[in-house]
Amino acid sequence: MVIEELRRNIDEIDKKIIQLIGKRLEIVQKIAEVKNIEGRSISDNERELTVKMNWKRLAVEYNVPIDMASALIELIIKYSKSLQIHSRIKEKIQRSITFIGYGNMARVLARQLIKAGHSVVITGRNLDKAKKLSSDLGCSYMDVESATRFGEYIVLALPFNAFTSGYVDEVTVYFENKVVMDILSSKSWVFNYLEHKSLSKNFMYISTHPLFGPLTPPIGEKIAIIPSKSSVAVIQDVANLWLSAGLEPIIVSFEEHEKAMAIVQVLTHLYLMAFSRASEKLSQELGIGNVDKLSTPTYREIKAIVEKLKHLKDVVLEIQKVNPFSTFVRKEAIEILKNVVESLGE
Repeated sequence: MVIEELRRNIDEIDKKIIQLIGKRLEIVQKIAEVKNIEGRSISDNERELTVKMNWKRLAVEYNVPIDMASALIELIIKYSKSLQIHSRIKEKIQRSITFIGYGNMARVLARQLIKAGHSVVITGRNLDKAKKLSSDLGCSYMDVESATRFGEYIVLALPFNAFTSGYVDEVTVYFENKVVMDILSSKSWVFNYLEHKSLSKNFMYISTHPLFGPLTPPIGEKIAIIPSKSSVAVIQDVANLWLSAGLEPIIVSFEEHEKAMAIVQVLTHLYLMAFSRASEKLSQELGIGNVDKLSTPTYREIKAIVEKLKHLKDVVLEIQKVNPFSTFVRKEAIEILKNVVESLGE
């Protein structure tokens, strides 16, 4: 009897939790309407940080594990942003999209587009891999020529070496009158190359960069949209495509993107790699067998991010090599770190 009574209490609490989440989403919808009228950005990083810190403070106050509270508010914010994103879609669109490539980001983006009701085809040099991914996603695969004829939009989900090795040269002959996007993190040479190709081969090139990795749930995340000389007429169409998939499009210039990525990615990855190596080395030198047993929430959060980066090692190194501002950023980062150390005194 005691257990049954306690379970009824839990059921009542669950009902209240769902009711409150529903009310929260109603308010989010009203905020979305105001943002749409005023033309304001969907994301508000400062507000998100404040909300997350409030949840951590409340978690301590009400004896809720901070990790649990953090996971819950992350999920709530994602779906709140998704609600705001979908409120910006003026009309439902259905497009045909061809992915050339079958890596982790192709999987994530294709799945989002399929969920949104778009028709997706997978292709690439290795049709067995294309077939495998298409089977996993429940879509079609074709040879490159057939697939590019099928798609209104072509997404080049390819590594940097596919552009430098001549493979992309081979497939651009099929791109006439298509909207073509790459999804590389650092654009540099590839942007200029594809912009030139688009003007000579008569296709519309607009560069895109998902501002999240394959291990991050994409709902509510941002995607950078970088117009080229050949894509002015289709900027809004591309933005609407990604809006329909639950992503927030951010339109920026090529130069602004590269400079921002030098800070957001090159600098961040540099310090995180240094943290990882320093943590391992110092644990050995100080003779601490398992430092994790005394870890703080901040240390655990940073270490979790480092572990995610280890799965993306090739991408991280590619960004360090390709971004045109990476050498400058690394040099400055070392000097700043020295200044910080000196400022701490003996």
